[in-house]
Amino acid sequence: MELKRYGDILNRRKWIIIVTALFTLAVVAFGTFRATPIYSASTLVRVATYSADTYINLNYSERVMQTYVYVLTSRPFLEQVIHRLSLPIDPDELARAITVEMLSGTELIKISVEDPDPQRAAMITNMLGTLLLEEGQRLYVGAGKNARQILEEQLMTQEAQLREDRALLATLSAASDASQTPDAAAQNLAAKIRVGEQTYAVLLNEYERARLQESVRANSLSVIEPAVPPSSPSKPKVALSLALGALVGLIGGIGLALVFELLDPTIHSAEDLEEKMDVPLLGRVPIFVGKRSTAARGDALRVLSTNILSLAANNEIKTLLVTSPEPEAGKTTIAAYLAIAMAQAGRRIILVDGDLRNPTLHSLLGLQQEKGLSDVLGDARQLDSALKETKIRGVTALTAGGVNAHTTELLYAPAMPSLIQRLTERADLVLWDSPPVLVSADATVLAPNVDGVLLVTARNQTTERQLTLALKQLRQVGSTVIGLVYNKARLDNGGYGYYRRYDRGARKSNRLDS
Repeated sequence: MELKRYGDILNRRKWIIIVTALFTLAVVAFGTFRATPIYSASTLVRVATYSADTYINLNYSERVMQTYVYVLTSRPFLEQVIHRLSLPIDPDELARAITVEMLSGTELIKISVEDPDPQRAAMITNMLGTLLLEEGQRLYVGAGKNARQILEEQLMTQEAQLREDRALLATLSAASDASQTPDAAAQNLAAKIRVGEQTYAVLLNEYERARLQESVRANSLSVIEPAVPPSSPSKPKVALSLALGALVGLIGGIGLALVFELLDPTIHSAEDLEEKMDVPLLGRVPIFVGKRSTAARGDALRVLSTNILSLAANNEIKTLLVTSPEPEAGKTTIAAYLAIAMAQAGRRIILVDGDLRNPTLHSLLGLQQEKGLSDVLGDARQLDSALKETKIRGVTALTAGGVNAHTTELLYAPAMPSLIQRLTERADLVLWDSPPVLVSADATVLAPNVDGVLLVTARNQTTERQLTLALKQLRQVGSTVIGLVYNKARLDNGGYGYYRRYDRGARKSNRLDS
């Protein structure tokens, strides 16, 4: 039920949704097509991480890559790019154009640059990659000597010491051979040389390892895929922007429709009427749209007539006042067609035009506005001549009669109860049409004199407040509101659409020219 209710709201406010969506889409389209095209160029740089330790920290690779990401966006690095390419921008502006991304699960860093000029976008991207390679070679060297240089100096020192010791040992060995006496100093020196050679071998091994590490580190960065000038812009993304614009417009339109619905006090459906009012809904009458609604209207009026006649029989209702909270709700038309439906059910109906301020019943019935209610209230003897037979068998009418500035004061006349009694003696049911309750006091003057009141409401017209006030005024004067009529209902509600196929075969006797 809730889904149906929301569906009705969206259908009722569809033009708000459509206009909002189209307006939003137009604004987005205008901004999209007016925006400067932005081109994006990208390069891929491989970072081959290396650790000299036997135990490699699991986060080492990520730390190295994060270091390079920071270097790429640091101000000194960007200033070098601007200087080498002579770019007419500042580092902050360049930083906003650069996107650096570590590709998960790889040793790759993706460097992207956005620029209105595709050639310049590729040129800046490649320069970032080139400078990163240069920076990578210096990154771990620092200002002092590296391990290879220190080991190289130690090797040279050790090699010089060994040459000196070997020369001295040769001299001592020659002297010892001449004297044929072993020299303790030569033996000690020989032992020193053996230790020195071992040390030299260890330093040489460390030197080779350091040189290998330095070589690996020098080649740890490499450009895998250089940037090329893009052939099409990356921004704006026309299809995506338009799709998002349409979606936002649609959501905004629906939201706006719900806000309008919340702020709109009018009653839009019979369900709302039944939910908000404590008076039974006796019938729904579809909107009058010519031949299309003839069969549906006739069926709705027959249902309404049956409900009222059933209530009348059970509650001894002989006189019924048909009114509405506000003008233009269709109360006069409902009263006339209701009289026809009841007459076709075999009832004798007298239809009285009690709207002396704005009489229209005579026109609806095709009668002359001659002698009528105002004349009878002034002279009860004129009742017989004032009652007029209509074209509908079983329906007699008492029109408003002569109208003047003081005519409505007749409704307050002491003769009114007597007239109502005389009319009920001549018919099975007397239907009174009266002015709207909230327009004048006439309806509340007539209401206590009849057995019941039928209140007509109109879709998209009657407000909840109007209906509440009308019910309150009628109840304050002691009248009984037997039920409500929901007029001008849509043909696609309440099953009325079923009868469209029978429109051509609808009986002409159900029609009144209005």
